[in-house]
Amino acid sequence: MRPKKRILLAACHEERASILKYVLETHSFVAVIAPDAAEAVAQLRAQPWDLLLCELPFHGLVALLDQARAAYTPSAVLTGALREAPPLLNADAMISKADAYPAILLDRLKVLTARKRGPRPQPKPGASCSPLTLAIQAAQKARLA
Repeated sequence: MRPKKRILLAACHEERASILKYVLETHSFVAVIAPDAAEAVAQLRAQPWDLLLCELPFHGLVALLDQARAAYTPSAVLTGALREAPPLLNADAMISKADAYPAILLDRLKVLTARKRGPRPQPKPGASCSPLTLAIQAAQKARLA
Protein backbone atom coordinates (compact mmCIF):
# COMPACT_ATOMS: atom_id res chain seq x y z
CA MET A 1 0.00 0.00 0.00
CA ARG A 2 1.35 3.42 -0.97
CA PRO A 3 1.87 6.03 1.73
CA LYS A 4 -0.72 8.78 1.87
CA LYS A 5 0.20 12.14 0.36
CA ARG A 6 0.80 14.83 2.97
CA ILE A 7 -0.84 18.22 2.42
CA LEU A 8 -0.05 21.34 4.41
CA LEU A 9 -3.28 23.34 4.55
CA ALA A 10 -2.63 27.02 5.28
CA ALA A 11 -6.01 28.59 6.03
CA CYS A 12 -6.99 31.40 8.36
CA HIS A 13 -10.70 30.48 8.60
CA GLU A 14 -11.02 27.65 11.10
CA GLU A 15 -14.38 26.33 9.84
CA ARG A 16 -13.31 26.18 6.18
CA ALA A 17 -10.00 24.63 7.16
CA SER A 18 -11.69 21.87 9.14
CA ILE A 19 -14.10 21.15 6.25
CA LEU A 20 -11.20 20.98 3.78
CA LYS A 21 -9.25 18.76 6.15
CA TYR A 22 -12.22 16.39 6.46
CA VAL A 23 -12.67 16.21 2.66
CA LEU A 24 -8.95 15.58 2.13
CA GLU A 25 -8.64 12.95 4.84
CA THR A 26 -11.68 11.03 3.61
CA HIS A 27 -9.99 10.77 0.20
CA SER A 28 -6.66 9.27 1.31
CA PHE A 29 -4.65 12.42 2.05
CA VAL A 30 -3.10 13.44 5.35
CA ALA A 31 -3.86 17.10 6.03
CA VAL A 32 -2.26 19.34 8.65
CA ILE A 33 -3.68 22.82 9.28
CA ALA A 34 -1.45 25.88 9.69
CA PRO A 35 -3.53 28.87 10.86
CA ASP A 36 -1.32 31.56 9.33
CA ALA A 37 1.58 32.10 6.91
CA ALA A 38 4.27 32.18 9.64
CA GLU A 39 3.22 28.79 11.00
CA ALA A 40 3.05 27.36 7.48
CA VAL A 41 6.60 28.58 6.70
CA ALA A 42 7.82 26.95 9.92
CA GLN A 43 6.11 23.68 8.94
CA LEU A 44 7.61 23.83 5.43
CA ARG A 45 11.09 24.28 6.87
CA ALA A 46 10.63 21.51 9.44
CA GLN A 47 9.71 18.65 7.11
CA PRO A 48 8.95 17.83 3.46
CA TRP A 49 5.37 18.04 2.15
CA ASP A 50 3.70 16.69 -0.98
CA LEU A 51 1.55 19.82 -1.48
CA LEU A 52 0.86 23.24 0.00
CA LEU A 53 -2.80 24.29 -0.22
CA CYS A 54 -3.36 27.96 0.72
CA GLU A 55 -6.41 29.95 1.59
CA LEU A 56 -4.78 33.01 3.14
CA PRO A 57 -4.90 36.78 2.65
CA PHE A 58 -2.48 38.17 0.08
CA HIS A 59 -0.08 39.90 2.51
CA GLY A 60 1.48 36.68 3.85
CA LEU A 61 0.98 34.59 0.76
CA VAL A 62 3.94 35.75 -1.35
CA ALA A 63 6.60 34.79 1.19
CA LEU A 64 4.88 31.46 1.87
CA LEU A 65 4.76 30.54 -1.82
CA ASP A 66 8.40 31.55 -2.27
CA GLN A 67 9.34 29.25 0.62
CA ALA A 68 7.31 26.41 -0.92
CA ARG A 69 9.10 26.92 -4.24
CA ALA A 70 12.47 26.85 -2.46
CA ALA A 71 11.47 23.58 -0.75
CA TYR A 72 10.37 22.07 -4.11
CA THR A 73 6.81 21.71 -2.83
CA PRO A 74 3.95 22.14 -5.31
CA SER A 75 1.44 24.78 -4.26
CA ALA A 76 -2.20 25.58 -4.95
CA VAL A 77 -4.09 28.69 -3.90
CA LEU A 78 -7.83 28.77 -3.25
CA THR A 79 -8.99 32.20 -4.33
CA GLY A 80 -12.27 34.06 -4.33
CA ALA A 81 -12.09 35.96 -7.60
CA LEU A 82 -8.79 35.36 -9.39
CA ARG A 83 -8.50 32.61 -11.98
CA GLU A 84 -4.91 33.39 -13.02
CA ALA A 85 -1.94 33.96 -10.76
CA PRO A 86 -0.74 37.56 -10.46
CA PRO A 87 2.94 37.94 -11.42
CA LEU A 88 4.03 38.08 -7.76
CA LEU A 89 2.55 34.69 -6.87
CA ASN A 90 4.59 31.58 -7.63
CA ALA A 91 1.64 29.23 -7.24
CA ASP A 92 1.47 26.11 -9.39
CA ALA A 93 -2.33 26.30 -9.49
CA MET A 94 -5.00 28.88 -8.78
CA ILE A 95 -8.33 27.28 -7.87
CA SER A 96 -11.41 29.49 -7.73
CA LYS A 97 -13.62 28.81 -4.71
CA ALA A 98 -16.62 28.92 -7.05
CA ASP A 99 -15.13 25.97 -8.97
CA ALA A 100 -13.83 24.12 -5.92
CA TYR A 101 -16.39 21.36 -5.71
CA PRO A 102 -14.89 18.43 -3.82
CA ALA A 103 -14.53 16.18 -6.88
CA ILE A 104 -12.88 18.91 -8.98
CA LEU A 105 -10.64 20.01 -6.12
CA LEU A 106 -9.52 16.44 -5.39
CA ASP A 107 -8.72 15.81 -9.06
CA ARG A 108 -6.57 18.96 -9.23
CA LEU A 109 -4.77 18.05 -6.01
CA LYS A 110 -4.08 14.49 -7.19
CA VAL A 111 -2.47 15.87 -10.35
CA LEU A 112 -0.36 18.33 -8.35
CA THR A 113 0.84 15.70 -5.88
CA ALA A 114 1.76 13.31 -8.69
CA ARG A 115 4.23 15.78 -10.25
CA LYS A 116 7.89 15.22 -9.63
CA ARG A 117 9.55 18.28 -8.14
CA GLY A 118 13.07 19.21 -7.29
CA PRO A 119 16.35 19.48 -9.10
CA ARG A 120 16.61 17.24 -12.10
CA PRO A 121 19.50 14.76 -12.08
CA GLN A 122 22.16 15.69 -14.61
CA PRO A 123 23.44 12.94 -16.91
CA LYS A 124 26.99 11.84 -16.26
CA PRO A 125 29.55 12.70 -18.91
CA GLY A 126 30.07 9.83 -21.30
CA ALA A 127 26.78 8.16 -20.37
CA SER A 128 24.81 6.64 -23.19
CA CYS A 129 22.35 9.07 -24.73
CA SER A 130 19.62 8.82 -27.32
CA PRO A 131 20.57 9.46 -30.95
CA LEU A 132 18.59 12.69 -30.92
CA THR A 133 20.52 13.98 -27.90
CA LEU A 134 23.82 13.06 -29.54
CA ALA A 135 22.80 14.89 -32.74
CA ILE A 136 21.84 18.02 -30.78
CA GLN A 137 25.12 17.97 -28.86
CA ALA A 138 27.09 17.56 -32.11
CA ALA A 139 25.23 20.49 -33.67
CA GLN A 140 25.94 22.68 -30.64
CA LYS A 141 29.65 21.79 -30.74
CA ALA A 142 29.79 22.56 -34.47
CA ARG A 143 28.09 25.91 -33.90
CA LEU A 144 30.59 26.84 -31.18
CA ALA A 145 33.60 25.83 -33.28
